[in-house]
Amino acid sequence: MFTSAFKSTGSADMKMNLCYLCGKTYARPSTLKTHMRTHSGEKPYKCDTCNKGFSQAANLTAHVRTHTGDKPFRCPVCDRRFSQSSSVTTHMRTHSGERPYKCKVCHKAFSDTSTLTKHIRVHSGEKPYRCTVCHLRFSQSGNLNRHMRTHKEQNGGVNPAGAYVAATKDLSRSTSPYLPDHTRLRDWTKEAPKIY
Repeated sequence: MFTSAFKSTGSADMKMNLCYLCGKTYARPSTLKTHMRTHSGEKPYKCDTCNKGFSQAANLTAHVRTHTGDKPFRCPVCDRRFSQSSSVTTHMRTHSGERPYKCKVCHKAFSDTSTLTKHIRVHSGEKPYRCTVCHLRFSQSGNLNRHMRTHKEQNGGVNPAGAYVAATKDLSRSTSPYLPDHTRLRDWTKEAPKIY
């Protein structure tokens, strides 16, 4: 489907594979092929337990551990265990104090990209999580989950019909033009957005 959207280019030193949809380059054609799934939405790897789909086999492997409880990766400092090796890397920053991800609006630093993404919503006003009952919007999924409990309490401890307590991320109705999803997060860490 997207085969015409990428092309191998290169020099004698290094072969680069360019995605013509977003401009990213990769050293290997196979990595570019995997990247193209972010544009197509293809998720060929399915969880046998819950049928959730993933674009990469490694992501499926990490997900399966949420069902099994397997935590094979250990922090060498405090022995805390994790289901993903990347979680150990992020966790190690709590010991070192390293905060490599900076907000280009206020220069506050964070130890991981997900916390930076949440912080950026303070500046952008983005509220991508919407209540399925009253349509109130929230910047963080945890705030939506807490809010959903108020509907349950008002309804005698039963969730209203059609409502569920999981976060509903509604990107189609974002309240901000600065949607910092995974494809644009790097833009936020490089330069401040133009706020009119």
